[in-house]
Amino acid sequence: MSDYKDESIVFDLELVKRNGIENSKGLKFLSFKKSLKPKFGLVWRDIILGYIALGLLSYFLFYAQKNLADWAALYIPLVALALGYFIAYLNLFMHEASHFNIHPNRDTNDLLANWLICSLSGQYMANYRIVHWNHHKHLGTTKDTEHSYFEALNWKFLFESMFGIKAIKTIFGREAEEENQNQNFNKKKFFQFLLIGIVINTCVVLIPLYFGFWHFSLAWVIAILITFPFFGALRQLLEHRDELANNKIDFSKTDHGRLSRMFRGPFARTMGGAGFNRHLLHHWEPNVSYTRLKELEEYLKDTQVGWVIEKNYSSYFRTFICLFNS
Repeated sequence: MSDYKDESIVFDLELVKRNGIENSKGLKFLSFKKSLKPKFGLVWRDIILGYIALGLLSYFLFYAQKNLADWAALYIPLVALALGYFIAYLNLFMHEASHFNIHPNRDTNDLLANWLICSLSGQYMANYRIVHWNHHKHLGTTKDTEHSYFEALNWKFLFESMFGIKAIKTIFGREAEEENQNQNFNKKKFFQFLLIGIVINTCVVLIPLYFGFWHFSLAWVIAILITFPFFGALRQLLEHRDELANNKIDFSKTDHGRLSRMFRGPFARTMGGAGFNRHLLHHWEPNVSYTRLKELEEYLKDTQVGWVIEKNYSSYFRTFICLFNS
């Protein structure tokens, strides 16, 4: 038991010896883990719910332009915010697909991910998987490939996130970085799917505009260029940024250190969709589907490391307040 009381494991479960973990009923972790198979039906339920949310928001804009046009200055930015939020939510399922957890057949997994999820943001699954696995491998180090948490949460970060500057830096930064470091990175597919994403979003904007529904078109432009990248960058920072990090340190040159959180609260299941709200557990067991992370959480709370889970609970709002200009 004493091996699991070391404060060094608080933010880094990688230091935990898995083969010694057992719950109050004597169930060993390695035996329990074998039961955690993906629930693909739940994955697709959650994806469909995301698209339903986009559909309802879109319908509201079409309805509002005809019936509530005097309020356009109020509802267009609010709905654009919500559209970006749910586009970001759907985009999180790229992550589940990168671990081959949206379909039991790996080829079908990637085919579905590329055309139903990745295409909306102009990304290619095989390339994203390279980037994401390097994030797991190098979390907290200068080599991390998903590193918005290197930057302090301040007005500069919010401005760059809100106006797509950070999204552009991320997309093309990944392309250059992975092309140089990994021969499996497919540059042709990178540009092909980037073009597909541009075409899809252009059609989403121009077709309603052609029929006179410019309120929707404007809201979608704001969502895809501003609010969607904002939520993506902010979420990752909230997951990994240390509250005690020195904002004067350049973490692209100095290791930040491993840290992941567990989020609760009213927005945890959507801001942290596809299991991102249980980020500590995902980084500990990356191949366990998010559809089983709640069971993993409950199991671990009944073991020697339950105190680690409890100590890492937070909310997105609380973490934002703690990190902003800290």
